[in-house]
Amino acid sequence: MKGISDKGFRTVLLYGAGEVASMILTVLNETDGIPVEAVAVIDDNPEKQGKTIIHTPIVSSKHLDDKRVDGVIISSYSNHSIIYDKLKKRKYPESKILHFFD
Repeated sequence: MKGISDKGFRTVLLYGAGEVASMILTVLNETDGIPVEAVAVIDDNPEKQGKTIIHTPIVSSKHLDDKRVDGVIISSYSNHSIIYDKLKKRKYPESKILHFFD
């Protein structure tokens, strides 16, 4: 998490509303000294959209451009490549894409 704030990111979107997102949100919300806020979690599953995960709204990828954030953290292990390809296809700046799993 420290690496995210070291890059100057203060507000982020998570992409993938699963267990990894829960873990990241828990760390962000419960650890002092991490100056990063997750504004929302993007998920492509319509059944998850409109709900919350760790007090954070789950939204569709249509909101990607609506949110004024410093970047997106891909918070899915199993769908990492798919999400990355979707972001590239939308011409989301690569410098704003953070890979939780490298």
